[in-house]
Amino acid sequence: IRLGFDLSPFLLEDPERSKRRASLRSELGIPADAPLVTLIARLVPIKRVDRFLRVAVRMADRADVRFLIVGDGELGEALLASEEARALGERLTWAGFRRDIPDVCFASDVVALTSENEGTPVSLIEALAAGTPVVSTNVGGVASVVRDGQTGLLAAADDEQDLAEAIARLLDDTQVAGRLSAEGRRHAQGTFTQERLVDDLDGLYRRLLADR
Repeated sequence: IRLGFDLSPFLLEDPERSKRRASLRSELGIPADAPLVTLIARLVPIKRVDRFLRVAVRMADRADVRFLIVGDGELGEALLASEEARALGERLTWAGFRRDIPDVCFASDVVALTSENEGTPVSLIEALAAGTPVVSTNVGGVASVVRDGQTGLLAAADDEQDLAEAIARLLDDTQVAGRLSAEGRRHAQGTFTQERLVDDLDGLYRRLLADR
């Protein structure tokens, strides 16, 4: 039985969505018109935040692009002091742990995940529900959430250049980004809702009781 969530906070439309996008960017000091790539993850080894930072550095020729990391964890200090983080300078924002993840998704132009392994990636489900295009490493259960080329873009975990190019593609090609965004939102709403989870559990219990 797949996971299910209350996705209603992610389903806002304009003008409220744009209002929250602008508010969060203002709070974090991110220019309103800057392309924003966000990682939402615990700062622990398996999430490979170091990989996200290297991917960001590979996009050094895109001086307008900003990067946001949302989350905290044991590697926080080391990552903050890393060569890559220093190289990114003011283009990189550390937001720490936050509860307003819908607003984070609204404020972002791409949500990325660069993990070494995943079960069911909740941050990607939430980004899809919000209609924010996603890029991820193709590891673990990611493919059960992101259908490559249909609801998002996937790359091999060890191919950082491919990850960077996938992110750049979504930032540059509004037609592709829009198509993936729309399909991703439909996929999340049809597959990972709280209501579907309850229905599946109810069906399972009824089948087990009938067999008994």
